[in-house]
Amino acid sequence: MRRFVLGAAVLAALFTLTACRQSVGGVPQSSAPGYVLVLSVEPTTPPVGIGTLSVSVFDPDGAPVLPAAIARIDAIGNMSHAGMTPVELAVSSGDLAMVSAGTYHLPFDFNMGGEWFIDVSVTLTGGGIVTGRIDLDVR
Repeated sequence: MRRFVLGAAVLAALFTLTACRQSVGGVPQSSAPGYVLVLSVEPTTPPVGIGTLSVSVFDPDGAPVLPAAIARIDAIGNMSHAGMTPVELAVSSGDLAMVSAGTYHLPFDFNMGGEWFIDVSVTLTGGGIVTGRIDLDVR
């Protein structure tokens, strides 16, 4: 009986780990049908302070989404431990600067070192929302 309980606990833990795993390193995710969001930070392992969050948005045909099609970009940064106040960033379409086709750089305040995740949502002028998450380590 003890082996059964131990085996069941191991299986439950493995299921939980795979079900809760978040994207790492800008793996595309999307909640709007066919749209793709690619996230990265510069530098890849940012130091404490202001870093660059890179947000790339592509439509269902793979074409870059231009500023006129974006109403706003929101980003909420959090650390993997409790007790930190989230860092929030909201940029409206008029303040977006496209650095290359469909790619926007946003200043992001990494105010503490450690493991972070940033949830990003891009609200399209047509009403759809494209979402994604990036996990990173701030040194």
